[in-house]
Amino acid sequence: MTARSEMQLEKLIDEATRKKNSQLLEKFLATEDSENVSYKCSKQFVNKLDKLLCRELDKQEVKSVSTLLNVIQKCGGRISIAGEDGLPAVMKYGLVGRMVNWFEKLKGILILRGNEKNEMLTSLVEDFFNVLLAVCESRPEGKMQILENFVLRTCSLITDVRISIYVQQEVVRKLNLMLDNVPREAKKKLFSTKEMLLVM
Repeated sequence: MTARSEMQLEKLIDEATRKKNSQLLEKFLATEDSENVSYKCSKQFVNKLDKLLCRELDKQEVKSVSTLLNVIQKCGGRISIAGEDGLPAVMKYGLVGRMVNWFEKLKGILILRGNEKNEMLTSLVEDFFNVLLAVCESRPEGKMQILENFVLRTCSLITDVRISIYVQQEVVRKLNLMLDNVPREAKKKLFSTKEMLLVM
């Protein structure tokens, strides 16, 4: 495996940030199918990804945000940072905390767009929750970290009348998948907080 193929992912993130264009990433996703390619990334990778994703969310570039989320979902398991592999390595460098911020920005877009039936928005929500599910499946601590950070936020999204019913339906489906195989006691703990009872 060449160093070029290993570094390709991070270089594409840098390029998309510099050129303010995610077309190269879209092309990369369309052609990327090699299961045995590892993407060696620097310790700054999560910061770079966060900067680009926040910029695209602030500009409400739905297609670009979906592309970046798909990059995380499809390539996350093959990322290597400082000798650690996969999504657990990306989590170690702050992925979940960044995703909380992305979620809040995404919610702002969903509230702004209101009740319109928009397939791109529904697809964007699906892409975001697919990344959450990928992190959940990466290892047990990942699942608990995601649930602790996102169950209340997700339930708040589902109950927010300003958000399209189509988006809410997709979020309910994804929440059920996230809660799949979670022990009863852990669910009880997640759903018995004061904030959660207010939402319920």
